[in-house]
Amino acid sequence: MQRPLIAALTCAALLALGACGSDDAASSNGDGTNDATELSSFLSGQTFLSSSVDGHTLADDTQIQLSFERDALTASAGCNQLRGSMSIEGGILVVGDMMQTEMGCEQDLMEQDTWLGSFLQARPTLSLDVDTLSMATADATVVLVDRRIADPDLALMGTTWVVDGLIDGDAVSSIPQNTEASILITDGTATVRTGCNTGRATVEIRDDTITFAQMPITAMACEPDAMRLEAAVTSVLRGDVTYAVEAGRLTLLTMEDGATLGLTLIAS
Repeated sequence: MQRPLIAALTCAALLALGACGSDDAASSNGDGTNDATELSSFLSGQTFLSSSVDGHTLADDTQIQLSFERDALTASAGCNQLRGSMSIEGGILVVGDMMQTEMGCEQDLMEQDTWLGSFLQARPTLSLDVDTLSMATADATVVLVDRRIADPDLALMGTTWVVDGLIDGDAVSSIPQNTEASILITDGTATVRTGCNTGRATVEIRDDTITFAQMPITAMACEPDAMRLEAAVTSVLRGDVTYAVEAGRLTLLTMEDGATLGLTLIAS
C-alpha cells in the first residue's frame, strides 16, 4: 500500500506560506537557547523539516514537519496533521492539547502521530542556530531545517500535480482507493484528469488565484469511486480558486454555497 504523504492543513492554515526570517532575526546566545520573545517572533510563520531524529526511529519515507504561528503549532509526521496552542517559555516549547485530522493510515504511521504529539507536549528545549532548529527532551532530540532551504517550492506551472486529499469545510479526507486525478498547467491551459474523464480549461493566474474557464470533459462512465472523485475535482476547478504551493504540495480552495471546498495535491 502506498503511504499517504503529509495530510493537508486545516483550512485556516492551508494558505499560510511560511515567511523566511533574516539570519540575524534570532541568534543563539551561545548556550543552545534563545531569548523566548525573540525566538517566538522569529519562528512565527516558518516551517521546518526534520533532518535527524535521535531517540525514535521514523517510519520509512517519512519526515517531521512543524509549522509555527504566533501562538499555534501545526505538526505532521507522515499521516495526520496535529495542531495545538503553543508558547515559548524560557527556551522551552509549551504545547496545549492537540487536535488532529482523521486520515486513515498504516499502523506504524498512526503510532508515529501519537509519538510526535507526546514529544511536542513533553516541553522540549529549543535551540536555534541560523536555519537549524533543535528540540530536545530527556528521551529524544529532533533537529530540523528551514523548509525553504531543505525543500524549496516547486513551480506551479509545468508540474504534474496529483490529487491526494479532498477538503470539505475543516475536514480533509483521502481520495477513494485505486483512483487518480491530476492537473497540469502549461501556457495558460490546465489539462485535467478527473479520476474518470479528461478535460482542458483556459486559466488565468494572478497573485494567489487561478481563474478556471468552463472546462469541457469527456463523457465516459466509470466505477462509482472514480465518479465520486471526478465530482469532487470538477466542483473545485471552476471560477476563482485560491492556491498555495509549499515545496512539492499544492492546495486549491474555493467556496460553494458558503462552504469551503478544496483539493490537496502532490507533485508527481
